Amino acid sequence: MKHYPYDLRDLCPEKLEALHTKNQTKPSSVHLSALRTAKCLFQPRETERWDTINAVKDGIKRGNTIPPLLVYGSARQPIVVDGHHRLAAFYEVYTQDHLIEIRWAHDWEHAVHATVHENQVNQAAVTDRERTRYAWRHLMLDAKRGQLLADGDWKLSKAETAERHLISAAQVGNFRKELNRLAAALEASPDHPLVQRLRNELSFNLDLEAIDFATFLRNDPLGLTDTQWSKGAKQCIQGFIEGVSSSTSVLADEVERQKINEVKQKLTAALGFDRWAAMGNEAVLSQAIMEVLPSGKREVVWEAMAGELDPAFVTAFGEAVLDGELYDDEDDSLTA
Repeated sequence: MKHYPYDLRDLCPEKLEALHTKNQTKPSSVHLSALRTAKCLFQPRETERWDTINAVKDGIKRGNTIPPLLVYGSARQPIVVDGHHRLAAFYEVYTQDHLIEIRWAHDWEHAVHATVHENQVNQAAVTDRERTRYAWRHLMLDAKRGQLLADGDWKLSKAETAERHLISAAQVGNFRKELNRLAAALEASPDHPLVQRLRNELSFNLDLEAIDFATFLRNDPLGLTDTQWSKGAKQCIQGFIEGVSSSTSVLADEVERQKINEVKQKLTAALGFDRWAAMGNEAVLSQAIMEVLPSGKREVVWEAMAGELDPAFVTAFGEAVLDGELYDDEDDSLTA
């Protein structure tokens, strides 16, 4: 089995949008080795379907024309939006320097839309559950980008959101019902420990007297972006609502523990494969470090990792990130 491209985890949509806008060349083909995936953004399927991969492989061997992959992002490292099964088949058949035909999504909205819609026209259609979970995740990504709400109201209508993800308007209503419950609890609980901690973290850069709903969702202290619909998301929201009772301290401790574990996983994923050969280390590490530093939990994470990483190395890396030494606005690469 040949190695598939390194999947970019925790990829920032805003940076990807900027790279796509900056990309003026948009070539019609690239080497197989240049292609990357970002399943967290553009893959609603939860498992690969090997019957589809094998069918593509057979088609290649018979000389059939294989449709180009739909991609997004930079010319140097295009992100596959639609065509993950074809990409997997290519890695089984071709060498790294083989030229792969591609076509480009127009913009971010086109890429998100196509991820589901283009999969419905072939045999590997996305299931109802996969579409629903994908829709929830992108709803939360919209919130983190400040694109969910406008002046306290929903930016997209139920019908627009339903068409975007090929789900029912009633399902969109279920999403909104849970988020409205969260908004009401947030308004009624300004002294909730989780809210106070978020306010303290944000106060390093912002003079906030209160946390509004849009700010709460944008910073996502409940981790809703990475929580599956529906049971997981509802439990997170219910846990926050119940946190105003005597169980508040227990909830806060649990959230803190989950956050430390999340950072531990990100750091391990970034350096565990290969310190610098793996894709996306810079983005994953810097995001993890930035998440830890405001709450003063860096030492706790080092202890939790107990020898899995060299604390001095990561500390030096974090300081370099904070000093801006590792970022170049003219660089369109996603690698470290």
